[in-house]
Amino acid sequence: MGYRPTCGEAVRVNVGAIVLAAGASRRMGQPKALIRAGGRSFLEWVVDSLCRAGVARIVVVTRVELLAEVTALAGPGRVLVNPRPEEGMLSTLRVGLNDLPPDADVLLAPVDQPAFQPASVRRLLEGPPGKIVVPSHAGRRGHPALYPASVRAELLDPALEGGARAVLRRDPARVVHVEVDDPGVLLDANRPEELPALVALLERRAGQDSPR
Repeated sequence: MGYRPTCGEAVRVNVGAIVLAAGASRRMGQPKALIRAGGRSFLEWVVDSLCRAGVARIVVVTRVELLAEVTALAGPGRVLVNPRPEEGMLSTLRVGLNDLPPDADVLLAPVDQPAFQPASVRRLLEGPPGKIVVPSHAGRRGHPALYPASVRAELLDPALEGGARAVLRRDPARVVHVEVDDPGVLLDANRPEELPALVALLERRAGQDSPR
């Protein structure tokens, strides 16, 4: 059984999170959702931070061959399967998006960026409604990012190329960057050589930040 977080009070009621965990992880050589650091899997870290930040609805989208393992680690997250993960991250996003209410804002959280802190998520949720809200650290854009319900049709548009990033870049006037004191919003791991820095940060957090 996976780690079970204690969830915080919701900051905004009508918001859901999609944890993107259906990638093949070919460059990493192992499923990134299952990599462990600081006593937890990457997936558990992501769900824990979202839950403690007060995100009441968390959807984890994975591939069918990982379903049993991901379900055991997803805690309060609802687990869905992307039947066509070979079509890329946008197809995974859409599986999750179609499970959320049509008027819900959505946090997009890649499972290979598990080191963001709950406080950073709360900063996003406190951002202006109707805007795409993105965390920044040291002048660099990070993850997760909050997309308002008003851009849902753009994310679901069959003609969309470039995924959520293309929607983010389409109109700078509707994007708000929130500076956070959290290097975890920047760190990801696509290759084994990128793991040490990420693992070290999560191990420091595990030693300093006991679950509430």
